[in-house]
Amino acid sequence: MKRVMHDLKIDELSAVTSMAQTHAKAVIMKSMTKQKADVVSFATFEGACEYLRKAGLAGTEAMREARNAYPQLFAKSQERDHVQTDEERTIAKARAGRARQNQIDVLIHGIALGKCISRTDALRLIRKSNPELFD
Repeated sequence: MKRVMHDLKIDELSAVTSMAQTHAKAVIMKSMTKQKADVVSFATFEGACEYLRKAGLAGTEAMREARNAYPQLFAKSQERDHVQTDEERTIAKARAGRARQNQIDVLIHGIALGKCISRTDALRLIRKSNPELFD
């Protein structure tokens, strides 16, 4: 059962750069990266982010602070070659498919209106004249 403290009086409040308790959470850190920049150096941007996460910052806050404190590491991390993930490949394939479908729809519409024929007949003509669209 939880114990609730009532009528609590706080005599002193202190700013710290690291928490003493294992489950404590730093809500506001004013200048942690500036204080630690002279003492701690990192080989990678990810290393700086990880250090700040362990110090109590949330993921996006740690990334923002690391980016501000170590701009050269951030720039270096952005220069690395990007390896395309399976999800990115799937999205690119879907976009390419939609673009091709839109292109075919525009052709069908233009030919059907221009030659006063049905959309089905326009599709047949497009298949004969542009087979690469259907591969």
